[in-house]
Amino acid sequence: MDNTTNTTPVTLESIAQKKAMLLQEIRLQKEIMTGLTQEIFAPLEPATNKANAMMRAFNTGMAVFDGIVLGGKVNLISSTKIHFSYQILKLLPCFVPKGYTPMKYFV
Repeated sequence: MDNTTNTTPVTLESIAQKKAMLLQEIRLQKEIMTGLTQEIFAPLEPATNKANAMMRAFNTGMAVFDGIVLGGKVNLISSTKIHFSYQILKLLPCFVPKGYTPMKYFV
């Protein structure tokens, strides 16, 4: 087996050509990304009638309400979980390691 490889010599001209080609590809990708970003974050067109305007306002209000309810549930579940885990440790002293002290948020 012959370990020689057939490589072409690298010249400054070939490096410059490759750099120009890569810069062109980068510019093309940048244009594509800019177009997609503008499409995604474009403002909504004005409502054509009163029903569409009311539905848009209702959907926005429901999204805000759902976010608030979800935040409340997450807060309630996490605080309840911490409280009950500490209560269980107090009820079952045989499972508490020696020298265990509860963390600040358990109190």
